[in-house]
Amino acid sequence: MHALLAFAATTCLCALALYVHTRVRGFLPEDAPAPGRKRHPRPTPMLGAAPAAVMVILAALDSSFGLATGLSIACATGLCDDVIKSRDGDGIRARTKAAGQSLALLAVLTDLWDPGTAATTLLLAGLLLFVLTNAVNFLDNQNGVATTLGVVGLGFTPLIPFDLDATATSMAAAWLAFLPWNWPRARAFSGDQGALTLGLALGAMAIRPAPEAPLAPDLHWLAPAAVPLLDFVQVVSARLYLGYAPWIGDRRHLTHVLLVVGLPPWSLAPVLSCVAALLAWSMRWLATSG
Repeated sequence: MHALLAFAATTCLCALALYVHTRVRGFLPEDAPAPGRKRHPRPTPMLGAAPAAVMVILAALDSSFGLATGLSIACATGLCDDVIKSRDGDGIRARTKAAGQSLALLAVLTDLWDPGTAATTLLLAGLLLFVLTNAVNFLDNQNGVATTLGVVGLGFTPLIPFDLDATATSMAAAWLAFLPWNWPRARAFSGDQGALTLGLALGAMAIRPAPEAPLAPDLHWLAPAAVPLLDFVQVVSARLYLGYAPWIGDRRHLTHVLLVVGLPPWSLAPVLSCVAALLAWSMRWLATSG
């Protein structure tokens, strides 16, 4: 039931926001086209705050107030970045953005913290949250890719290695409702406001503790996020090797590699989401059959 309500609420929020933006008053930040990485034909509104707001409500209904707070902070950080980019082309400083993400993941960890949890485990969980938050944001560079990977990741998370609850599935439904605006032709982008929030939610659900093993993620838990993690590792490694700052965007992502080998842009989201689903299902099968 929550999943259907999340889908309907996101659909209504997106439709209303875009209607007001285009017909009444342009209030959404827009991503303007530019040479290089931004090759879309016209300024495109960034609307990720709509499914992000639904995720915050879902977390609050689940009494996961740390997660709700963290998602709110991540969305606010990304929204500030999007608004400033929309106005002058440059977003907030990298250290400011990292500070906002750090506050968000600390809020999430308050939901996951247990008195018996070792400090090193908390640090590793925080690092994983930070990496996944940015990994999803990194792949938000082609229509529908981050959105579909988020849907697959959140949709499979409750099944690996056991049923957790319906919150992750409902969050997946919220982003599934956003997908028609983002793919195959993007009438709206998620922006940092959406991608950072989606990445944090995916990370939080991946490390959400089992009753018998709090904060002890293994490969089964991380399988739904395998594609963003792989892209993050290879992109950061390449940038460091070439002497570039890891947070400076380029065209070295998995999506750009697939474009170079000949895949049409519209196919990237379904191809990568199928790979992610196959990996997640395989790890679930290994977990249940072992």
